[in-house]
Amino acid sequence: MKHLYPINLEIDLISLDFLPITVDVDRFSDLQDIQLNKGTIERLLYTNKHSDTEITFRRKNNNDEYEYYTVIIPASNTSNLTTFNLNPLCIMN
Repeated sequence: MKHLYPINLEIDLISLDFLPITVDVDRFSDLQDIQLNKGTIERLLYTNKHSDTEITFRRKNNNDEYEYYTVIIPASNTSNLTTFNLNPLCIMN
């Protein structure tokens, strides 16, 4: 993972329906799906410190349609571990 730097992604969950939620990040295919519907989870990912990182959350609803929510994490410009907290998933109710 040369030239990639760590981000600790903290995700606050508020009473989610229709689990699991898939977490897609450009450079990662192995991020664990979200199985909890309430609480806080963490995912460690690596990103280029000089460019923004796009994260997409995806799930299937009762109508067998996929819902998407995308978050952009701004470039950190640091090589140190950065924590990014987000609460996007409350709108996926």
